[in-house]
Amino acid sequence: MSLVSIIVPVYNAEKYLDKCIRSVLIQTYYNWELFLVNDGSTDDSLSILYKYAYVDSRITVLDKKKSGVSDARNFALNKVKGDYIIFLDADDYWCVNTSLEILVYFAKKYNLDITRGDYLRVDENDCLIPSNLDEERINKKFYSYKILDSFSFLKNVLNNEFYLHTSLFDKKIINNIRFESGRIFVEDMAFYFKICMQQLHCMYLSNHIFYAYRNNFQSISNSVNILKLRDYLHTGFLIKSLSSKTSDADLRSYYQKKSLAIYCSTLKWLLGKSAL
Repeated sequence: MSLVSIIVPVYNAEKYLDKCIRSVLIQTYYNWELFLVNDGSTDDSLSILYKYAYVDSRITVLDKKKSGVSDARNFALNKVKGDYIIFLDADDYWCVNTSLEILVYFAKKYNLDITRGDYLRVDENDCLIPSNLDEERINKKFYSYKILDSFSFLKNVLNNEFYLHTSLFDKKIINNIRFESGRIFVEDMAFYFKICMQQLHCMYLSNHIFYAYRNNFQSISNSVNILKLRDYLHTGFLIKSLSSKTSDADLRSYYQKKSLAIYCSTLKWLLGKSAL
């Protein structure tokens, strides 16, 4: 049975940790290792993490000084032993207990590099937040349950929604790829673009809605500031540099167009328009 490495960066998440960790503990697929990376929390998060590690040997607590979510993920990536890797945020949770079982089943059956499910949005009280997700999924239905290459996966499945947590990654494709250190915004996008430089086999499981994403309107993703602008522009330059390193014409064109779109969006923001 393949080992799955689960990485959870934690910063001042004491309110949500029980829900998050228990959603892993109840999984029907049991061959996993869970890395809980405390990123300098000042609340009671660390003691909660150790409480769970004490009762389950599959859980490892990594304690480090605060340096951001990218560094926390990288810290764990250097220690994982799994055949597959998946990421989970400390304020979110898996809303079905077959999350891993289904992802691993498809990954192994079709020898996939990336196996992507889907998510729903919940509020602070775990109530479902109505959204246009169903309409977006209808548009992607044509590409679901098919083996896709890197270009088709980026363009037609991710389609500007570079959400990291619904993807199960084969460890081999990550290899030495890491998150951009010190970045606080669109670090997921940069990670995907690095990964997809390879010729991959990917699949989107449109019916597997397993991840509960908790909308936090005070988070960095819901505000605009100079650091966010810096990281957005940096990612655009990164994608442009990657475009010159692929021989795949479709992929190269897509990378160039995406980097240009980021640059134009940044200029609009600087002119006072709503772009980010």
